[in-house]
Amino acid sequence: MVKAPWLKTKMDLYWAIIAQFLHPIKKCFQGVVCTNILGADLEVKDVGPAIQLYEFCNSFGEIFQIRKGQPEQILQDIARDQQVEIVPELIADFHKNLLSVIKEDRGEKNSIYITNGDAWLNDLGAYINELAFMSKELHLEFVNKGTLGYNKLSPCKLHVLNLLCDEALSTVKLRKLIEEQNGRAAERRNDAKAKLRAAKAKEKELREGLKNDMKEGATPIEGNRNQLISDIKKAKEVKLTAIKEKKLGTVLRSKPLMLEDREAYWKLDGYSNNKMLLLQEFDNENFTGNDIWFEFTEDEEKTIENHAAISPHLLCRKSSSA
Repeated sequence: MVKAPWLKTKMDLYWAIIAQFLHPIKKCFQGVVCTNILGADLEVKDVGPAIQLYEFCNSFGEIFQIRKGQPEQILQDIARDQQVEIVPELIADFHKNLLSVIKEDRGEKNSIYITNGDAWLNDLGAYINELAFMSKELHLEFVNKGTLGYNKLSPCKLHVLNLLCDEALSTVKLRKLIEEQNGRAAERRNDAKAKLRAAKAKEKELREGLKNDMKEGATPIEGNRNQLISDIKKAKEVKLTAIKEKKLGTVLRSKPLMLEDREAYWKLDGYSNNKMLLLQEFDNENFTGNDIWFEFTEDEEKTIENHAAISPHLLCRKSSSA
């Protein structure tokens, strides 16, 4: 039997065999196609962009003056696809704030937009018109046509917002914020590691004390024994809390729980309070254009997460021995 070059030990071979049986996890659980995100009924192709927008709002809402509950409202308003006389204030303000950050980064004079005015729509159209590579996907006839032109943007309103969000991410202002957040995350991670070490040591010390009391037929005072057991339980709770803090501080930016072929499994920071497992299935022909998103039952999620807990052993060994 010829082993792959990265199979160095029997354990490597063990994980390789396990992975062969567990790899086709999607074939076991089809999941349900997502079409409703945070109360917004969407086309399948718009689910990914909707999640992307929500994650952006969750990470940078403070800069763009977006409060709790407003990202959901933005998505719902866009999904309704109504012909409006005035663009909803919340959506208009979000566009204005994004444009202001982008303009500031480019050294341009910020425009002062009046309430219920459509000057920001002219700026939006002019800015997008500069991005020639987007012209095939966006209906650029809305340029300089105010609210009437904005209505003609359907079904591209969500994609226009994400375009502005992507542009804002490359500005100095947001890059600095990301660096600061990453620094704070590293501090939290180090603090959590220290707490975890201390909690483990305390639990071990208490268990050793209980074990010594019970050695050689010793009969510890019942009150002392109960107190030790109670202290051990408390120490264990502290340890579990430290473990959770360590996990929360591991990464700031979203990363997949697991990657398999054309599939990525996510527990996103903002969406569903990091409780719902989502599967992103990539389109082979257009890697980002026609992705399909799935959600699972609670039992299916547990099975998939167990699989994810095993698979990284194989992936890590491949990369570490390359």
